[in-house]
Amino acid sequence: MLITEDLGFSNLLAFPLGQHAGIVVARFPSQVPTWTLNQAVVEALRSVTEAEVVGGLVIVEPGRVRLRRLPSPTP
Repeated sequence: MLITEDLGFSNLLAFPLGQHAGIVVARFPSQVPTWTLNQAVVEALRSVTEAEVVGGLVIVEPGRVRLRRLPSPTP
């Protein structure tokens, strides 16, 4: 899994869902203290399952976590 603030990693054309181990993008204002950012990322990762992260995109923002992942195969 990659944890970054680089919004380029949220580009689904460059990093298609299911083609990587998982990407977590932290979108916080630059003046947020590092410990606040770290705590938010840790809490966000505790709120999702491993299956949601693997191959998916997790976007962590103040007070919000968004998930992008491939749809589950239907039988």
